[in-house]
Amino acid sequence: MKIINIEQMDDVVVKAANSSESFHTLEYQKKLYRRISSFDITHRDFALKSAKDAYLKNKALVDILLVDEVQCWGIWQEDDTLIRVTVEDQPSIIEKIDLKKLVAKMRDIGGIEIGDRRYKLQVYPRCFVGQEAVDWFIEKLDIERSEAVELGQRLIEEKIIHHVADGHQFEDEYLFYRFYWDEQK
Repeated sequence: MKIINIEQMDDVVVKAANSSESFHTLEYQKKLYRRISSFDITHRDFALKSAKDAYLKNKALVDILLVDEVQCWGIWQEDDTLIRVTVEDQPSIIEKIDLKKLVAKMRDIGGIEIGDRRYKLQVYPRCFVGQEAVDWFIEKLDIERSEAVELGQRLIEEKIIHHVADGHQFEDEYLFYRFYWDEQK
């Protein structure tokens, strides 16, 4: 059993071995810990006794930490069933967006401006500008510019929109894109 300060621990995202739900926990010296109890900061002696009891109950086979968390004392138990979740394992905010709802908002009042556009004497009917869509995503979804471009690309990959001449991926540029169902027959 050790008594440490919260600054000595790292916040990490983990999941239990039998679950897909991820949550935050703490890591200390490359081991993952789960909080088993906490005590008011004024009850240090009681927290210390509880930490010792937990350590002895586990016959010293599992590491127990008594952590000064500034506002309270936390008792943390080593848990080898936890699995660190890497950034790649976590779905991005872009993957979590419901595209049907997003498209409904994009095409509704207050959505992106869909209209006929002209470029070099060519008229492109019922389209929108990629750069304006990026600005709209940022404003309405509170995401970063790079995430907005990623979202536009997801709309292309899901065959919801496309570049009017099918010559570009989704870009934060003055390029025209159209919803597939706005195509003229």
